[in-house]
Amino acid sequence: MYKVFLDTNIFISALDDTRKSHESAKNLIKNLYDDEKCIMLLSQDILTNIVYNSKNHRKEAVLMIKNMCDNPAFSIVSFSLDTILNACEYYLGKNNFSTKGEFEDALQYFCALENDCEKIYTDDKSSFPRLKISLCGSNGEEFYTA
Repeated sequence: MYKVFLDTNIFISALDDTRKSHESAKNLIKNLYDDEKCIMLLSQDILTNIVYNSKNHRKEAVLMIKNMCDNPAFSIVSFSLDTILNACEYYLGKNNFSTKGEFEDALQYFCALENDCEKIYTDDKSSFPRLKISLCGSNGEEFYTA
């Protein structure tokens, strides 16, 4: 078995057919789902972000979340105290507080690290920490190799 972490934007793109990465996000989730050795992780905070940001697809978003809760291919995890402290240290160490999503991405990164994820799939190439986990886009392109 291996684990991968899926960022909020992967789910939002899969739901919203007007987004550029809609097809690649849908295909990514389907391909990972079809791989019986893969467990897709997401953090609990992603659930609210998916619904909040799925303006025209909120019902579909909640149905998707409900289905993930009953499916062993998905694991919804919470932030541990260590994850939060590591994200705080990383963020404060960067000393750049102008990037809106950088703290959120740090929390998700350290959550993925704590849960032994091999890759993080995101279409946000700018603010995820580049440390010990490879980063890939929804199209499967690896843009950081750990």
